Amino acid sequence: MKWSCPPRGYIKVNVDGAFDLNNLTRGVGMVARDEHGKFVAGRRFKCAGSFFQITTELIAIGVAVQWVEEEGWSKVIIELDAHTTVCGVLDLIGLSYAPLLQMILDT
Repeated sequence: MKWSCPPRGYIKVNVDGAFDLNNLTRGVGMVARDEHGKFVAGRRFKCAGSFFQITTELIAIGVAVQWVEEEGWSKVIIELDAHTTVCGVLDLIGLSYAPLLQMILDT
């Protein structure tokens, strides 16, 4: 999937979560860009914990939503490339993750 600029007046936040099985750590990275593709802001963090990849991706979405609220951005597109997570969010097929999905939706 090729990255594209957001529509005029929008900020696009690209989010990625990663899990290192060897070190039992997870990390989240986020980059915000404007309608011209210009870097606006970025954040990253690393945490200990043994989570599945989908859980890390869902946590990343929740953290991104909180970041957007903190920044006061009102027109935002949050984009991620984790297909399973996207399907789980859109179709609510990941029933075991329903509580985490609900927490994100409530944010």
